[in-house]
Amino acid sequence: MSDVLGVEGGADRDVIRDSDVLEMRRTFYNDGAINQFEAEKLIERAHASVGETNAWDMFFIEAITDFVVEQMTPRGYVTEAQAQWLIDALCVEGQITSGLDLEVLLKVIENAIDVPESLCEFTLVQIGEAVLDGDGALLGDEKLTPGVVGAPEVQLLSRVLYAAGGANNIGVSRAEAEVLFDINDATRDADNAPEWSDLFVKAVANHVMASQGYKAPSREEALRLAEWRDTPSTGVGGFLSSMLGSELSTIRKIYAEKSDAERDAERLAMQIRDIEGAEILDDNEGRWLADRIGRDGVLHDNEKALLEFIRVEAPEISAELAGLMANV
Repeated sequence: MSDVLGVEGGADRDVIRDSDVLEMRRTFYNDGAINQFEAEKLIERAHASVGETNAWDMFFIEAITDFVVEQMTPRGYVTEAQAQWLIDALCVEGQITSGLDLEVLLKVIENAIDVPESLCEFTLVQIGEAVLDGDGALLGDEKLTPGVVGAPEVQLLSRVLYAAGGANNIGVSRAEAEVLFDINDATRDADNAPEWSDLFVKAVANHVMASQGYKAPSREEALRLAEWRDTPSTGVGGFLSSMLGSELSTIRKIYAEKSDAERDAERLAMQIRDIEGAEILDDNEGRWLADRIGRDGVLHDNEKALLEFIRVEAPEISAELAGLMANV
């Protein structure tokens, strides 16, 4: 195995060729599975940073994802311990340093039935740091501008948020919402991609609604980018006019249609009451949101859009939020 991987060759190790990848597949999967020792050797080889082939990249991502998701117990689920092993194995001085490693994290989150919140938060933080530093290592050949949230970064953030809900359609967590706020605060004056405004507002709103016990449709439905992203940007005003066409009313409609087809009238009525109750922002949620929005002392465009979204859709709001909304 070591000869195939070239992990003992020092600085003069050869580049892995496509034929080597075929041999690795035979070697590693000769018993139908990859063990932890083999997975760690693959990661060691990936970190050698010798320009490899696309075949190697694909094999590496597939093999590590397969090991974590399919071959560790319980199958299909990633435990806290497994997530920590993966983070420790991929990190160099506490950080992800390559797009290959980031793609492994994304594939694990996307393919597992359930992953710990800590793994999703860690992945979002890594993308956020790439945004602030303008480091293209995590985004392949994309040319990044430090401190700007571009379309590639939005796509990566969306992949984490969509997949993190798993089979249970879990809403956006507090930790995830905090990371999004950190990114938003750090790039408040930047010329960000318009898709970022859409994702930020919907993700944080999803967190607030989910925290109220609202059993929403999948994250992908709740966070789906609006059609306006394909038209020329018209700023926050245009963003609001296109997005605030009762987004939650659309969710209600989707939810009601599913319920009407699958459940009787009494169950449907209960669900509608749950949704209506979820729209009420209680004092705890109001305090958190008011504190988080005002943390940097500036009320900027995306936060105004978020507050306007809540003002339109929530029948009741806390005193803290009412004070903030007076400034919008």
